[in-house]
Amino acid sequence: MVLYSENSKVRLDGKTAIVTGCNTGIGKETVRDLYKRGCYVIMACRNTEKAEEAAKDIIDSCKDIENVGKLVVEELDLNSLKSVKKFCNKILEKHDTINLLINNAGIFACPYGRTEDGFETQFGTNHLAHFCLTLLLIPKIIKSAPSRIVTVTVNYQNINIVSLQYGGFEYNEFKVLKRRTLDNNRKISCCPFWLFCGQRYLKQSYPKIITCAYDKIVKCFFKTPVEGAQTTIYCAIDEKAGEESGLYYVTRKPTRPSSNAEDMEIAEKLWNVSLKLVGLEDYNFKQ
Repeated sequence: MVLYSENSKVRLDGKTAIVTGCNTGIGKETVRDLYKRGCYVIMACRNTEKAEEAAKDIIDSCKDIENVGKLVVEELDLNSLKSVKKFCNKILEKHDTINLLINNAGIFACPYGRTEDGFETQFGTNHLAHFCLTLLLIPKIIKSAPSRIVTVTVNYQNINIVSLQYGGFEYNEFKVLKRRTLDNNRKISCCPFWLFCGQRYLKQSYPKIITCAYDKIVKCFFKTPVEGAQTTIYCAIDEKAGEESGLYYVTRKPTRPSSNAEDMEIAEKLWNVSLKLVGLEDYNFKQ
């Protein structure tokens, strides 16, 4: 397989990027690629100790490469809107520009639970936290143009606006909303598609014999983190990908998402509900 990242000569010297959830998997590989291109990368992770280890590994692996960038670890717990707002305040105070925001972090198939703010875990972490993060950083991102927001997502088939917090009926970890709908201005969504990166919640939920068999089987068919990161990297740096906003990419190609993802009425309802839930109804994010 020919990797896009190996052929692209794009440089990011003087650019600042934020990547969420990047101490492992495609997030880590995305950071590695941006770092090689001279980018100043803020690794936004809940577990800063693991993020520091990941940063050291990336730096060590690139020690023979010239003109690399810089890696900085900052704490960001997407399970807490308080943490999201604290992170944003710190970034806005410390940095004059944000050229890239890559909303990479996400959880999948986790046991039922609630975030610090009382939201269903997947909805609160995958959607609301990134929604809040993006809105708070958008003014700086716009002022830093040319700039991009890349959201790693999963196509979905159904969404119940009334039951967004997933209360009052049976919980199914595979049916909870996973797509993160954000401002369509200056935004690209992408799907890594069939990625293997060690699903920790699946391993916690099922017997060891099943998870061991799962690991062996899926490794034969799923993409590695390096392969899975190629679409994210493409959306973040490629000139062609930056020509249009609001597109959804699969394997580096614009792809039509599900019909629900194109339903503007659903999008508007989700937008308004999300603003209320994160407490930003009166926030002027286009200031």
